[in-house]
Amino acid sequence: MSIFKPDLMVHSIMDIQPSDLQDRGIQAMILDADNTLSVHGSAIPYNGVPDWIQTMKAANISMLIASNNTQQRIHPLAQNLGLEYRYMSLKPLPFIFCSARKTFGVPRKKIAVIGDQLFTDIVGGHLAGMMTILVEPFEMETGMLALFKRKLEAPLIRRYRKHQTRNGGR
Repeated sequence: MSIFKPDLMVHSIMDIQPSDLQDRGIQAMILDADNTLSVHGSAIPYNGVPDWIQTMKAANISMLIASNNTQQRIHPLAQNLGLEYRYMSLKPLPFIFCSARKTFGVPRKKIAVIGDQLFTDIVGGHLAGMMTILVEPFEMETGMLALFKRKLEAPLIRRYRKHQTRNGGR
């Protein structure tokens, strides 16, 4: 399997149900911030995200936010959601994923990495031996680096969507 291929692709993080995770043995999640929990750069969670977080907490699924962004950017969002966080995570490098595994106290196969970018969230999760879930971004960023990464990701995502459709959503 390609390290760029997510184990699962969904429209939004809110499409993931506790039973979806529990059926796969997942007990904990590493969540990206920008375009996964909030629009890019916002401390305000996207509509529905706080309720989704509460649903996951009620199902005893542990969570933390891992972002490549600064503490000043991530702290307010994490505080609004009541989640622990790591900033300047250097995803896709394995450090944050190993740290999170120790925090959760569960084997890596019981952790899902959820985010909107193939080259950070999905690659990093696979390198750490964790399940990966790709979500569609809430909105497209306009920065040159973001546009460049999205252009590189687009053909891979199209291919995975086509394969997922042929295989009944798996």
